[in-house]
Formats: sequence, C-alpha cells, structure tokens
Amino acid sequence: MNLRHKNGGGKIDSTSEAHNSFVDRRSNLMNQSSVWDSRIANSQISNSLISGTSVENSAIENSVVTGGVIFNSNICAELVTGNSIIRNSIITGGRARIAERALIENCSLENLTVKGNAELRNWTEHFDGKEGYISEGIWERPPEILVIGEGEKTLTITEGINGKAYAGCYLFEISHWLKIGEKYGKTLGLSVEE
Repeated sequence: MNLRHKNGGGKIDSTSEAHNSFVDRRSNLMNQSSVWDSRIANSQISNSLISGTSVENSAIENSVVTGGVIFNSNICAELVTGNSIIRNSIITGGRARIAERALIENCSLENLTVKGNAELRNWTEHFDGKEGYISEGIWERPPEILVIGEGEKTLTITEGINGKAYAGCYLFEISHWLKIGEKYGKTLGLSVEE
C-alpha cells in the first residue's frame, strides 16, 4: 500500500517513512527507506537512510546518505555524508564512500572513497576505485591504482597529488612510503616482494 506524504504528496510505501522532510509528488520512498530532515524531489529512494540531504532528479538505493546535495545522479553506495555535492554522476559499489566537502560531477565510479576537498570532474569512462582513496586536488581523470597481494592480504595504493600516495587509508609523501614500505607491508602480512 502506498501513502502520500503530508508535505509534498510523495508516494511512501508501508515499509518506509519520512520525518520533518519534503517529498514531492514525483518521488517514491520504498523498501524500508527512512528519510529525515531532507528535501526529496523527482527521485526514487529504495532501501536507504537519508538524513539532512537535498536529493533531486536522482535514484538512491541500498545507501546511507547523511548530508550534502545529490542532483541528477544514481547512487548505490556504502555512505554519502558531510557537505558533499554529487551532480550528473553514478556512484556504485559496496565500498563507495563520499564524505566531507567532496565534489563529484559528471563521473561514474565504484568502490572509491572521495573525501576532504577533492573534486572529480568529467571522467569519460566508468572507474573501479578498488577501495582506493582521494582526499585532495582536482581530478579530471581517475587516479592510478595498484592492488598488492590477494584475498584478505591486500593493499590498495592510490595516486595522490604533490608527490603523495595513499596506501590503504593513510596518505603520506611517496618518499616516506619508500622508507617505511617494507615494515608497513609486513604488518599487513605481505611479502617483501609485494
């Protein structure tokens, strides 16, 4: 059974809810979605938690979204939070996370963490971030990603800006990684060669 939201007239199925929010007539909340303190316009929300967010002309599925602006995008991500802005983009993958003041515009990506003041713009092809990280700079192309090891003993290295790189979720200058790389790898169970 679908109900109409009292503030905007959006459709809400019997498993979903919207509190202190605007949900317009062209929007649907379904499959145990929960919307709090948000504005939803011309969008489809399924099996997601949305809080403190403006969503327009978008589809969000299987996601937790706690802040920011999403416009004309498709989102199926682990987390979108902070004051991030996503426009004209596709974000997928169980390890996709967008946080803080990140801006993503005209990109298609999966399994990538984008945070800080990073800006991703106009990527021409879909990109699998392989659980990599970007936290600063303007990226008009995807970063180089290297995955070392196999199974549970893997390490993702992500290209950074200004002579830096991420190893896992840690960002340091490449010269620092070259000094501590062997020791760091051993703590992760990687071989010296890896």
